[in-house]
Amino acid sequence: MRCFERIGCAETVFDKVIKRRIVSRTDSGSESNFISERLSQRLNVTRRRVDVSVLGIGQATTKVKQRITAEIRSRLSDYSRKMSFLVLPKVTANIPTTTINTSGWTLPKGIELADPSFGVSGSVDLVLGVESFFDFFDSGKKISLGERLPALQDSVFGWVVSGGFADIGQGLQINCNVATMDTLEELLCRFWTIENVESTNNYSPNETRCEAIFEDTVQRGTDGRYTVSLPKHEDILSRLGESKEIAFRRFQGTERRLSKNASLREQYVAFMVRHMRKVEVDETVKRCFLPHHPVVKEASTTTKVRVVFDASCSTSSGLSLNDALLVGPIIQQDLRSIILRCCTKQIMVVADVEKMFRQVLVSPIDRPLQSILWRSSPIEEVGVFELNTVTYGTRPAPFLATRTLNQLAMDEGERYPLAAKAIVEDTYMDDVITGCDSVEEAIELHRISEINRAVCSSEGIRLEEDSTVKTLGLTWHPSSDVFSFQFKVCPINPNEVLTKRQVLSIIATLFDPLGFIGATITAAKVFMQLLWKEIRLGSTVTLNGG
Repeated sequence: MRCFERIGCAETVFDKVIKRRIVSRTDSGSESNFISERLSQRLNVTRRRVDVSVLGIGQATTKVKQRITAEIRSRLSDYSRKMSFLVLPKVTANIPTTTINTSGWTLPKGIELADPSFGVSGSVDLVLGVESFFDFFDSGKKISLGERLPALQDSVFGWVVSGGFADIGQGLQINCNVATMDTLEELLCRFWTIENVESTNNYSPNETRCEAIFEDTVQRGTDGRYTVSLPKHEDILSRLGESKEIAFRRFQGTERRLSKNASLREQYVAFMVRHMRKVEVDETVKRCFLPHHPVVKEASTTTKVRVVFDASCSTSSGLSLNDALLVGPIIQQDLRSIILRCCTKQIMVVADVEKMFRQVLVSPIDRPLQSILWRSSPIEEVGVFELNTVTYGTRPAPFLATRTLNQLAMDEGERYPLAAKAIVEDTYMDDVITGCDSVEEAIELHRISEINRAVCSSEGIRLEEDSTVKTLGLTWHPSSDVFSFQFKVCPINPNEVLTKRQVLSIIATLFDPLGFIGATITAAKVFMQLLWKEIRLGSTVTLNGG
């Protein structure tokens, strides 16, 4: 199969009113827009200096130092848009890689192609990224050219030939233009502001909508469990593509990993069977298949092996399930307040909400969006299953779980006032970090089985920021009531030359919500500033003593 999607014959208007017929390519896998050095020089426009790392397939990195501003216009419609372009020596290989014989293809009459010479191999001067990608195809019109041939998609530039086709007898060359970018200046700015205490903001429209969906759809069964609906962007949901093929490939990789570790496989299977049900495939039901893999967390006092579902995996349309889901507002209190408040009590109580996400059911209507491929043994056939509960890896999962916990506190607050207060005020994701002023009150509150009590662990319990961040540096030792920090000073080869990004990564592992080691972190940040300054001036920095 050969795949391509090229737009040609677009007009480009830069700082000077210069119009030029160019060939460009749309790419839903690119986070930014790119322009070739050749075209940028011929336009002779003003450039701005940047420091951006562009990551491609296989984590290949390209440094970009310049950016220009451009306005693209369609030659067939009144569409125009001003964009920023990163300058690269060459944005991609020729598209298509070789000239294609299209003499046997029948194009519908009256169709105006964005690129009439789409089958002729040629260089590409622009790549238009995901920021504007879906604006180009707002009509949703699509025409198939026949079996094993690409399709025509209507765009603001005209009809675009897009997709794969049989190419028997020619060598296969694959181009992948996926690109993400990190601006080191932006990373450094976030690094300096990450410990700011943010004030409470009003909900955004999407957050308000997410809360409204929860209130309208949440239900509680006779067994006490809650059922919630997934908050969705219905327009994006309708554009999700095929996902089963990539989910199957990822499942094969997971299965190979499990086959090498019997204990891991046993725990993985035990985890999976509790939270899903097998279904018969109905072609009329819209499904999204989620890849999944194990994450081992030895420090957990409850579940050592957790299964993570990749709801950010792109479907064939370039959109993922997470793109179609609302995130939801932050409704829990900040970690500093929770820790400081519990420290004012005579007795500290730490608990863990076991399998928090898995306690909340998802509405049966939404479960097809949480489809997976699974078999307990390689000798079985791979079946289609639906996840019944809130799924770790989906965007609204933290909100849905936390909001349901708060709903429980509201519904049962009169019967269990102490527990309700602890849930609302002293719970951070699935960690309850609270305290009491009397032994009697602590006994009434702390009704947890001996095996799950955090105080039974001599290693202490780690406090997690949220479901998507690594274990925080702060550790509490119940036996001595002492907080400590655990981190690697230099987790890289001491003989390796350090880069600014590596130094920044090491310093960023120092997380201190209460400011206990503020002086140490400040010294590290000052060092980063000096390092940045010296390298900017072209100096070489030597670290004494390694």
